[in-house]
Amino acid sequence: MQEWQFSFDDLYEKYVFLEKLFSREFIFLPGNTKQDFEQALLVLAHTCGVVLQDEVVLIKPSTNKYTVFFSHMFEPFLMGYWVLCQHLLSMPQVGHGKLLAKPIQMLAKEAQMIAARLLREQLIKHPEILSLNLLNNGLIALYNMDALHKEKRGGNVYMSPNTVVLTKITENIAQQIEVPTVPVASINLDTKTVVVNAKL
Repeated sequence: MQEWQFSFDDLYEKYVFLEKLFSREFIFLPGNTKQDFEQALLVLAHTCGVVLQDEVVLIKPSTNKYTVFFSHMFEPFLMGYWVLCQHLLSMPQVGHGKLLAKPIQMLAKEAQMIAARLLREQLIKHPEILSLNLLNNGLIALYNMDALHKEKRGGNVYMSPNTVVLTKITENIAQQIEVPTVPVASINLDTKTVVVNAKL
């Protein structure tokens, strides 16, 4: 079985990314990132077979109940955000490489329809991804990470993707979990209509 090895700095960088990404899903105390990271490592070392040694973190393969729990807990969030990013990156261009701006509620609803299609096609397995709360939180987190531009039009908030930043975030998420190979037709909203009536 494979053992993973990370430098403290590499792992901390991943932690900072996830903390920013999940800023709307979980509560993080401002200014405590480094301390929270170190505390999390100590907890994992005591419970999950993580070894801290000479500025290196060794992660051994484990069926430890905590490891399995944490993996399963975070995967729906990461997959939901990845689907959201895929949708945003597939939006049509309006000129000069800029992607179409849409109201935040519409973006979340469209991402929900894509998630429903991917679930129906069995390309993803987490129904939690249909949650409009999760998708709206994802949009706000992506905005806070400079992956979306925000503008007001007639009292409504519109958002459009910053493709450079959004692409990097999407790639980073894909390094954290296994993501499916998704046909373009599954992401393109114009190919089929999926109606999701429930607000989850």
